[in-house]
Amino acid sequence: MDTWEKANTITTLIAVIVITIVLAYIGNTYIQIEKEKDINRYVIDIALSVLGQEPNKDNIESRKWAINVISLYSSVRIHRAAQEELLHKTRIDRDFKSMLLEDIICQDSKQ
Repeated sequence: MDTWEKANTITTLIAVIVITIVLAYIGNTYIQIEKEKDINRYVIDIALSVLGQEPNKDNIESRKWAINVISLYSSVRIHRAAQEELLHKTRIDRDFKSMLLEDIICQDSKQ
């Protein structure tokens, strides 16, 4: 085997190793992003469930948390007056919960 054949073999081996490492990194990154999206969806679903309950003095702090979560992930910002209403007076109904969750999932897919 002459020098050029050895160099070609070594170069091919290095290219295969580098490509394998790059593909493994890209695959792992994709999996991590998908796991994070799943966790975010789960947290959003919990927040919407909290807001689906009637407000009372015992769930004010969890409702504040839920409103903050929804404000963070939704493309539609909740006006301050609506936040106060959700916090103290009203709950999110099932239809609105489905619509909001769909909006958040669509925003998540675009990223």
